[in-house]
Amino acid sequence: MKKFLKVLGIIFASLLALVLVAAIVVGCIWFHEIKTVASIKQIASFNEEHRDGNVYVINYSGGYYFDDFIEQGGVSNDSELMAFIMNHITKGIEIPGVTSAGCSSYTCATEDGDRLFCRNFDLSKSNSAIILTNPGNGRYKSITTADLKYCGVSQNKTEISLIDKVKCLALTYAPMDGMNEKGLACSIYISYQGVYEDAEGKSHTTKTDISTDKPDITSTTMMRMVLDYCATVDEAIEMIEKYDLHDSSTNAFHYSLSDATGKAACLEWIYDTNATDLDGTNRTLHITYSDGTNPLVVTNHVIVEGYYASDDDKKGFDRMSDIKAELEKTGSVVSGVDEALDILSVAGVRTRVEAGKQEASAALTLWSVVYNLTDKTVTLCANEHYGEPEYTFTYSFDDFFKNVK
Repeated sequence: MKKFLKVLGIIFASLLALVLVAAIVVGCIWFHEIKTVASIKQIASFNEEHRDGNVYVINYSGGYYFDDFIEQGGVSNDSELMAFIMNHITKGIEIPGVTSAGCSSYTCATEDGDRLFCRNFDLSKSNSAIILTNPGNGRYKSITTADLKYCGVSQNKTEISLIDKVKCLALTYAPMDGMNEKGLACSIYISYQGVYEDAEGKSHTTKTDISTDKPDITSTTMMRMVLDYCATVDEAIEMIEKYDLHDSSTNAFHYSLSDATGKAACLEWIYDTNATDLDGTNRTLHITYSDGTNPLVVTNHVIVEGYYASDDDKKGFDRMSDIKAELEKTGSVVSGVDEALDILSVAGVRTRVEAGKQEASAALTLWSVVYNLTDKTVTLCANEHYGEPEYTFTYSFDDFFKNVK
């Protein structure tokens, strides 16, 4: 009996040792992923009556393999991106998200001379996140936003599971807007280019899908690249021009950039005019600049002159006009963040529906965010709760990743 118990003890000790070794190996391999998942914190709650989703903050640990992503030459489509994320980050857990982005944005200055980049994100009800990254290795810290639908988390989830949190690891590859520690901000918007109908009468847009001998980049990974490696608008454009762009999902997009000098640019890949822009492989980059004297306002249509036959063809032209009207009242100079959010509120979906400027739809403004490119602070108002402190969150690079509310 004693011999049996001794053998049993040896077996138990061996199994325990194996378990400990396995735990150490897993901890070493998944250290950053485990730390990131553990950091996820809910900061605003689900509210069905106001059609609010939860809001989370995620402090991302490590470099999320983005140097490897760039070194391999990027990817040319969402399937390749998902394969990369599953192989490197989520360790086989599938990420079935789809990218889209409505939205409005503008640039302006404050009375103190600070430069601001201000943006609404419009889409169907969803949970959202503020993501904080510090990748190291010569790359810049950044604060970005993300929609959890894009990593496959249901928009109706009142609580997210452990598996959902693991899926959220992919969100660093899907920023909707953001700013890095150098004061460079960027954002993405649907541009509704090359609209056509299929055999069943369904409407589609023509996505940009350029294929030359350059390395490849998709919509949101281009934004991640810019935030990680670039300090100014000019640096970002120089880097972007080295890549072939492949729009994410099935949509067409355009993008805006703004930096601490006040320089801003809208980047649009187009071919000829809206009526003929039906081949995404033939598009070339067109850039509309602002030196900060006049605001750069972007919604959901191409802003290159002569692209459309009339203003009636421009999606979001009404929101653009209303933002410009508000900016004209102040000479494109605001007193601070509160006034900047007030201007964003005129383009908020819920606000416009209540004011009779827009019919009710599935779309909502999920967040309104003001990036101060001068003092490097980010203020986000969730789900159009303007003026409500419990839904307004401020983060600073001076005290990085700590809520300074």
